[in-house]
Amino acid sequence: MSKRRDNAVGLGIDRVLAGEVSLPGASSIGMLTHSPAVVGGRPDLPSYAALHEAGVPVVRLFSPEHGLAGVAADGQKVADGVDGLTGLPVVSLYGEVLEPTEASLAGLDLMVVDLQDVGSRFYTYAWALWHLLIAAGRAGLPCVLLDRPNPIGGVPGRCEGPLMTPECTTYLGRYGVPVRHGLTLGEMARLWVAEGAVDVGLGVIPMSGWERSMLWSETGLPWVAPSPALRRAASALLYPGLCFFEATNVGVGRGTERSFECVSAAWLDAGAAADAVMATWGVTVQAEAVAEGVVVLTVVDEAAFEPVCFGLWLLCEIRRGHDAFAWATYPTNAHPSGEDHLVRLLGRADALELILNACALIGSERQVFLRESTRLAGWADRVTPVLLYT
Repeated sequence: MSKRRDNAVGLGIDRVLAGEVSLPGASSIGMLTHSPAVVGGRPDLPSYAALHEAGVPVVRLFSPEHGLAGVAADGQKVADGVDGLTGLPVVSLYGEVLEPTEASLAGLDLMVVDLQDVGSRFYTYAWALWHLLIAAGRAGLPCVLLDRPNPIGGVPGRCEGPLMTPECTTYLGRYGVPVRHGLTLGEMARLWVAEGAVDVGLGVIPMSGWERSMLWSETGLPWVAPSPALRRAASALLYPGLCFFEATNVGVGRGTERSFECVSAAWLDAGAAADAVMATWGVTVQAEAVAEGVVVLTVVDEAAFEPVCFGLWLLCEIRRGHDAFAWATYPTNAHPSGEDHLVRLLGRADALELILNACALIGSERQVFLRESTRLAGWADRVTPVLLYT
């Protein structure tokens, strides 16, 4: 076992390895995880490998979208395999199945979960967890979740909607939570259990030292990309808003170091778009036209930034000013046709109508309209009973 550092947030896994808390006794443990879920301060050491090295009887691994290594492309089908570090079998929950089968859970007496989420409802790791808990509950298999920070903070008043409606249930959201939900995965799972959506024996090993107001830069932890496109902590903060561009023919810099920190298109008037951002959002976001058709975005007031409102506002700004703008499909393993992607992301059947109404407004008027459209009523009261941190 390793000694936890005192100058950083103590992750759930850190507290287990330091002997502060113990996993329930078990002889055959399954683990839903991925390599980006590392031991605190050790970006080279996945938590599952650390547990395996410590003699914890992990016998089977389950992986979410992007695979165990966390490097498969967005939406890419991932096959089952064998882990090169431990030799353990890996069951993909983003391949032929999205939910563990009865056979894949056979022989296990405990399931452990350790995933690094990014705080956005349509980031699919929460829904890999959802399906795992559903299957585990059906099999009578208890689950323990090792908690990690929400990289974009957890202050309830900073959360942003819309709240997903039941008719928009997809793999980008199986349950009614908002786009920027402000929960850790441990708290999310507790919410599902508390509201009766999931019936499973659940335990959460909380972090030490994490506070709801913290963004990633305040945790003292190294950033390990949880998926290929979120290479920096800065991209995670912009992601809840820029992800809406997946439903368009505007790029967000995938494959570059500033992925999800820029917008680009050959036809984009980058200068005009950057000027519009600066005129309305310059207090919290800086925009720079760095090349033809490319605008790089830098959040300068992370605590005040409203990523969902901003992303929708920018989408409208670009749509209004460019005849070449178009909606696009976004095929994935979970949704091969890729149709209605905006509806799936926003979680509202009237997503296009909302955008059209916003596009009829300009500057700060559009900002006010979208701020109201993404405002959440009752979310803080709803989640307060399941919160683990202050």
